[in-house]
Amino acid sequence: MMAEETSSKQPVMAWLGDKPVYADQVRKLADIATDVQPQTWKPANVAAKKLFRCVECLRDLEVLLQTAGRSKSKVKRRRKLKILLTPLHSLVETIRDLANDLENKSRHSMLAA
Repeated sequence: MMAEETSSKQPVMAWLGDKPVYADQVRKLADIATDVQPQTWKPANVAAKKLFRCVECLRDLEVLLQTAGRSKSKVKRRRKLKILLTPLHSLVETIRDLANDLENKSRHSMLAA
C-alpha cells in the first residue's frame, strides 16, 4: 500500500510497506531568468523540456498581464496587451509541440506492444 506523509520540516516521502520509494525535497522549478540555483528542478528529457518551455511562456504572460493591469492610461494598457501576442503565440506553439510529442510517443508505444 502506498501512502504519502507530509510534514513542514520533513521531505515528502512515498512508502511501499515499510520502505521509502523516494525521498526528495519539494523543489521549485528552475527559472532561466535568474541565477542557477542548485536545488531547483530542471528538465531532463524531451517532453520535460517542452513542458518547461510552456511554463516559461506562462511566466512571461503573467508578468505582462500584471503590468498591463497597473497602467492608468488606456493607450498604455492597450499597447501592453498587444505585446502579449508574442508570448501567447509561443505558448500555443509549445503546447502543440508537447501534445504532438506525447501523441507520437503514445502511438509508438502502442505499435511496439
